[in-house]
Amino acid sequence: MDRPKRKKQPPLILTLGTPLLLIVGGITAYWALAIRPTNLAAVPVGANVIPRSAPLTVTLSTDPDQWQILQEFGTPRSRALVQDALRQWRDRWLTRNGYTYERDIQPWLGHAFTLALLPRNAPVLSSTQPSSAYSFLLVLPIADPALAKQSLSKPQAPTNRPWVERSYRGFAIFETPGDPAQTLSLTVLDHRYVVITTDPQVTERAIDAYRGVNALIQTPGYRRAFASIETDRPFAQIYLNVPEATTLSLSQAPRSLPSQALTQLQQEQGIALTAQWQDTGMAIQGVSWLKPDSSVRKRVTNTSSKMADRLPASTFMMFTGGNLQHLWQDYTQAAEANPNSPINPDSLRVGVKSLTGMDLEQDWLRWMGGEFAVALLTPPTSDRPQFAAGLTLMVQASDRRAAETAFQTLDRFVQDRYRFQVEPIEINRQPVTQWTPPVAVSGLTVTHGWLEGNVAFLTIGPNVADQFVPRPPQPLSQSEAYRTTVPMQLNPNNGHFYLDLSQPATARTLPSPLTGDRQPLLEGLQGIGVTAAVNDQRTTRYDVFVKFKRETP
Repeated sequence: MDRPKRKKQPPLILTLGTPLLLIVGGITAYWALAIRPTNLAAVPVGANVIPRSAPLTVTLSTDPDQWQILQEFGTPRSRALVQDALRQWRDRWLTRNGYTYERDIQPWLGHAFTLALLPRNAPVLSSTQPSSAYSFLLVLPIADPALAKQSLSKPQAPTNRPWVERSYRGFAIFETPGDPAQTLSLTVLDHRYVVITTDPQVTERAIDAYRGVNALIQTPGYRRAFASIETDRPFAQIYLNVPEATTLSLSQAPRSLPSQALTQLQQEQGIALTAQWQDTGMAIQGVSWLKPDSSVRKRVTNTSSKMADRLPASTFMMFTGGNLQHLWQDYTQAAEANPNSPINPDSLRVGVKSLTGMDLEQDWLRWMGGEFAVALLTPPTSDRPQFAAGLTLMVQASDRRAAETAFQTLDRFVQDRYRFQVEPIEINRQPVTQWTPPVAVSGLTVTHGWLEGNVAFLTIGPNVADQFVPRPPQPLSQSEAYRTTVPMQLNPNNGHFYLDLSQPATARTLPSPLTGDRQPLLEGLQGIGVTAAVNDQRTTRYDVFVKFKRETP
């Protein structure tokens, strides 16, 4: 994306770790060592320095123009929130030590830096508080060795915490003694990288990685993953090591996972993401892949979904896929391995049986072998319903006779047990079935029927079926909001996710963890779109677009 040049301003996010490198002594040691050539094309900065066991790495651009774009998006309140968070990091790690980014760091720093999270080998206890189970590692590439030497040769360490020098595998390491919870450790690798950690053992592991022992870049599939999503001028590159992240997360969890569930998660290798600015937001490309020895195989069932053509433009949230049967099977396997899954499969099975007297898998999912959509629709404003949205399910039946039998059984059950009035009606001259509760509940109706192509639908809440039966006069797929939010480059694909955050109904339907203190940040977003496609039995591709608002003070 070509943009006009702006006045150079320091990216505030660099204050997160860069002040630490300025308190090093003996920087001249790196001049005696030669550059170690390594093919690092497409991979994030520091992949040959960060240990392979890192659960998470985040690489960010140091281009001031890219950070300026961040300041142009959002609302005044969301921008103020971000600025305040960055300012706190700057004051904590840079300003209080007498340093500035533009004077002391920017002249020699490379095009990007990487922050990695690593588990501690043996967590230690501080005199005041227990130490964290993880450590941080910051990799700062040196673009101008002469300027780096000039800037770093005059450290300004606090007088009450003098630096202690030691050596490991030929590299000088400088550390702050005292409270383990506040330890800082720093080394310079040749004249290529400044490495800062919060754990001396992690510093040694970084040196080992640089020497070729268990480096992140040696992870199976790592190079190929980032090469497949390589882009010009990325703003961010993120890597999640799924097995290591799971282990670290479980070490902090109140309960353990069953061995079978843990084994399932250990089949995964990683998730790689690359983010790039566009005119209206941020485009993210992602890829997930399995370990080379994994026994798991992904289903390659990409089918271009037409559900966005069946839904109306009033849809503000939508999730589609190619096969609901397969999705449920995959989800139940994943949910067994994740105690934080939003829906417990066993609880859902019991709930369906209790409410309907029917079996979730045998009576329903067995005929749901086609494409599907779960959506929330904005109800007519004139209705003023108690419900903020109409929940809509559409499924292409792979066995229409079985589907019709299931709906007939359900109609009889709710009529006999709940005393619902079940009657055939017409919507736009098309026959459907509608339930009316025995006690009037403002805005509550249940409607089910059929659309062209053996697509069954069910709506719950306010009356929204007339917006798409027999077909929507204004399809979601043709709306400006949808077309400018959901990525369409992956074709065929395995499904889409769409969320329009500009609609008032959205805020009323989002779960509480996404609102509250996070509400100002959500205010800066216009919408989110996701498209997924299964590349092969081992890899899945994702395209994500986050659309931002642009509001001036």
